Amino acid sequence: MQVAPVQPAGLVIFYHGTDLSSATRLLGGAILNATAAAALKLDGPQGFFLAAALADAEFFAARRGRGAVLEYRLSSVALAQLQSAGADRRPIPRGPKSPMFRGEEFYVPPHAFELFNRLRAADEIRVAPAP
Repeated sequence: MQVAPVQPAGLVIFYHGTDLSSATRLLGGAILNATAAAALKLDGPQGFFLAAALADAEFFAARRGRGAVLEYRLSSVALAQLQSAGADRRPIPRGPKSPMFRGEEFYVPPHAFELFNRLRAADEIRVAPAP
């Protein structure tokens, strides 16, 4: 199983596959919002999901029709604080029609969205279009 590579300066890179409209909003600085996330949820538990492997995030973007993938760079500070708040690195759950995923996911539960938003505002989390 592939894990997110640790980059110089303690950065960990994850990817988020989503619909084009959500990607545009997130790139524009939109905060994570539990109500908005619930309205767009296709299946599985509520939360915000990041994939360690770009190809896995591409799968989730493709499920949305016209999708996009964003790159999230989390500092070691952000990663540690989110994990202390209940975020979890774990295998990506598979359904009957799911591919064999290449990596794990980083799951951020809704109760940690406010912390995620504060860390992003503090530049401990950076968002950009995926390469």
